[in-house]
Amino acid sequence: MKCPLRHFRLPALILVGLFLRAPSAHAVAFMAGLGTVQKTTNAGTTWNFSASSGGELDGIQFTNDSQGIAVGTLGRVLRTTNGGTSWTSLTTPTTNQLEDVSFASDSIGYAVGAGVALRTTSGGRSWSSITWPSGACWGLGVWFTSTTTGVMISDCGGIFRTILKTTDGGASWTPQTSPVTSTDLIMRVVVAR
Repeated sequence: MKCPLRHFRLPALILVGLFLRAPSAHAVAFMAGLGTVQKTTNAGTTWNFSASSGGELDGIQFTNDSQGIAVGTLGRVLRTTNGGTSWTSLTTPTTNQLEDVSFASDSIGYAVGAGVALRTTSGGRSWSSITWPSGACWGLGVWFTSTTTGVMISDCGGIFRTILKTTDGGASWTPQTSPVTSTDLIMRVVVAR
């Protein structure tokens, strides 16, 4: 099913992550920004406060209509199981910045950030560290198309960006050939399913 293009009005805050749920008449979307998660149910005409993290949030994804994860500073992970009505702060094995999160199923997900990659097999209730790719500095974006296959954008001080791929759930990562140069700005990865 293709997701139709929708326009959203965004409130005056720094938008870091935006997640549009599957197409619906209500055009539900969530965004993570400077310490908050906000939700719209009317294509962005109005946005409502959904959660506060006490720190920057950078990535957000929902696995279904009720379960969502937001990630950010100090290894912070917030989880909702009721469509964003309430959020729980979770413990992770890192205090490093987390930049992005991707779920391949309701239970299996990955998060990347400052020299760290995490995996959950419990829908985000618990997280463990996985192999950090050799030569990678900072994970900016991650997207998994299955529970084992995914790509990550890595940055080393803004002078070198690379695309890395795993086919074994993050146990190993392989640099990919890309037309991207060191001056191109790649922040996130989105793969059509």
